[in-house]
Amino acid sequence: MSLAEALQKYAELNDGAGYDEGLLKQAYERYSDQFEAYMAEHDQDKAAANAKQVRGSVTKPNLFKTWTAQFKREKLSKILARVAAVWSVMVSEDVSEFFKPHCFQVLCVLQLLGSDSDLSGVSKQLAQVLMGQGKSLVLALIATILALTGHEIQLVCYNEYLVKRDAKDFADLYELFDHDHEADGALFFKVSRSVLRTTSAAAWLVVVGGPASERPNKPKAKVQDNSVLLVDEDDVFFTKDYYESQYCPIMSTHVHGEDEIQEEIWYVVNDLSKHDVQRVTTRIQTVMSSSMFKQGNLFSVLFLNKREAYDLLVESDNGYVRKTYTNKSLFAEHLNLIIFLWEPTTREVLNISS
Repeated sequence: MSLAEALQKYAELNDGAGYDEGLLKQAYERYSDQFEAYMAEHDQDKAAANAKQVRGSVTKPNLFKTWTAQFKREKLSKILARVAAVWSVMVSEDVSEFFKPHCFQVLCVLQLLGSDSDLSGVSKQLAQVLMGQGKSLVLALIATILALTGHEIQLVCYNEYLVKRDAKDFADLYELFDHDHEADGALFFKVSRSVLRTTSAAAWLVVVGGPASERPNKPKAKVQDNSVLLVDEDDVFFTKDYYESQYCPIMSTHVHGEDEIQEEIWYVVNDLSKHDVQRVTTRIQTVMSSSMFKQGNLFSVLFLNKREAYDLLVESDNGYVRKTYTNKSLFAEHLNLIIFLWEPTTREVLNISS
C-alpha cells in the first residue's frame, strides 16, 4: 500500500480527526528516505555494528515528556528508520529481498510517538491495528525507541501465548540493542513482557518493573518518571465481562500460630470472671512464650525477618495518618485490639456474640 493510499484509509478510519495529516506525512517521508539510505549500506553482517551506531546517536536519557516538536520532526524519524533497518536485516537473513515495516505500521509508530503534533511531549494514546497488520512489530519498534531514549518498558497482554510468542520473536532485536549504561553500570535498555491476568469478573495488572536484582539502582521517583506501560490487546477491557466491572483485590497473609493465639484469647476471656485488657494481654503473652505455644518457633520468624521499621497508612477520625511500625509493634497493636473486642462490656456495646 502506498503512502497516499494508507493516509486515505487512515483518514477514513479516523474521520479525519485526532491527528495532523500533513505532519504525519512529512514524518513518514523523512523516515522512508532515511530507511532506504540505511538499507543501501546494510548487509547481514552489519546488524550489530549498526545497532551500536544507533545507540551512539541517541542522547540519553531523553524522556518522552521532554521531547520537543523539533526532536519529533527531525530526529525521531531517523531513529525509527535506523531501528527498523536493523530489524529488517535481522529477519531477512535467508531471503534475497529485505522485509521492511509496511506503511501502516510506520504511521502507527509515528503517531503514537507524537510525530503528528507540534506540541512538546507525547500524549497518552490508544490505537487500533487491524488483524494481520502487525501490531507486534509496532509495539517492538516503539519499545525499542523508548528504551534507547532511557525508558523502562513494561509490555503487557492478557494472552499468554502472544506474550511468549512476541518475546521469542523479538528477543534478538532487544538483545542487539542491550548494553550497560557507561555512567553507573545500571541496565539501560529494559523491556519486560508480562501476562495481564484475567478472571471472569475483572482484569488487572501489577507493574513492578521486574525483580529488584534486575532493576537499575536509582531513586524510586526517577524509575517512576521513566516508566512506560504498553498494553497489547487492550480491547479485553471493553468486553461485557470486564467493562465497568470492579475488581477489589486483597492480600491474605498467614501468620503461623495466629489461630492458636485467637483460640487462647477466647478461653482466657471466658475463664476469667473479671478481667481487663492488660490482665488478658499479660496472660496471652505468657502463653506465647511458653512450650504450650506449639507454633512458637515459626511464629518468631515473623519478627526476626522484619526488624526494621516501615510506614503504614492508618485510618483515624480525621481520615488517614502515617504511622511507623515494626512487625512486633504492629502485631502488639492488633493483639490488644482483638483482646479489647472480646472484653465482656465491649462485646455488649458492640453486640459481638460469643
